[in-house]
Amino acid sequence: SESITPKLSILTLLFRNFFLKSEFSATMCDLRNFVLLWAFITSSIAYTVASESRSVLCAEVSAGHMARLACEGGTFRSIDFAAYGSGLGGECGMWYIPGSACYDPTVYAKVLQECLNKDVCFVDTHHFSTPNCEDSGEKLLRVQAQCVSFSGSVSSHVNTFPSHGHMPPGGGDDKIPASRLHSEL
Repeated sequence: SESITPKLSILTLLFRNFFLKSEFSATMCDLRNFVLLWAFITSSIAYTVASESRSVLCAEVSAGHMARLACEGGTFRSIDFAAYGSGLGGECGMWYIPGSACYDPTVYAKVLQECLNKDVCFVDTHHFSTPNCEDSGEKLLRVQAQCVSFSGSVSSHVNTFPSHGHMPPGGGDDKIPASRLHSEL
């Protein structure tokens, strides 16, 4: 691979000679040659762009449970959806909160804080509530997140376990697999 340093030194020298002279006397021919040389040098500098691997994690967690969300080989780069309540609509990838839904409006910010740019995070439904709603059905926590890696393959998964408002012994080693999980590559 070529070194960029000599090319940048040439550009610096050319720039000084053409534009930073105390007496600017470059002719149109000099300027045209400078522009052509600039185009050649900048087009020959190779830029390496890392390829990324992406996995979409969708989790539904019942009230009274905690979720361990994991992004193996990468980190959660975005939280596309996070809501807790009843009457939530749609399916993985197209979840939404209908106007008639009973939900906690603070959930997205909390999940974002807990999970963004991390490889593992814990989300406990014990910390969410819907105090202004009547008991209108089963309450669920729904999270959709993008797991991204720039250095290889990536996968995501979720595990749930009963919540008592604190981390289980072993940080989640005694997990119960989630009954509803969708993970796509």
